[in-house]
Amino acid sequence: MQNFVDMPALHDFLNSIYECQEGEPGQKLLKEELIKQLQFTEAQAQLYSSTVLTKNSNGSADWVNMNAGKMLGSWVHIDQYSSAGYMNSKTDSWVFNEDLTYQHKIEKYESSLSLGAFQNFSMSSNPTPTISFGIWAPSDRLEQTFNVVIIASSGYASILKVAWPNDKDFICKSCTIDGVQYAK
Repeated sequence: MQNFVDMPALHDFLNSIYECQEGEPGQKLLKEELIKQLQFTEAQAQLYSSTVLTKNSNGSADWVNMNAGKMLGSWVHIDQYSSAGYMNSKTDSWVFNEDLTYQHKIEKYESSLSLGAFQNFSMSSNPTPTISFGIWAPSDRLEQTFNVVIIASSGYASILKVAWPNDKDFICKSCTIDGVQYAK
């Protein structure tokens, strides 16, 4: 499977789709072109086209571009839990790149402390991170909550639900992704 080289390439392609067919026929045309030109599978192309061109109306390519601009960069969520003698920390990060690729990394740290005649402290200081990567593209819905399609390098396609704290800000420092709070 291939991808668009960057956001301007996707923007231009979506404009040309709209010029040929608006609405649902344009979604179908995008799906066909993704299969033919970029070697998407039928399921990947269906999810991608129905997410990216939810409306496929005049301005859709611009709205995809605006949502992409908000998403670009690194987003981090940190969880920490501690109880008597135990601490667990998890860092969950998403990186959305201009070339429409993403990386999702989860790192977990665990430590424990045993007090007694022999005091012990252990910590997993070099955990093995879980990393996935692939391609992404946002919806043409210029709203506070919208979807982002991701297709992992394994071929698995899914949707992220993104919500901004305020739909009027172009530069956002926080958002929720699938209900989890992230910050830049």
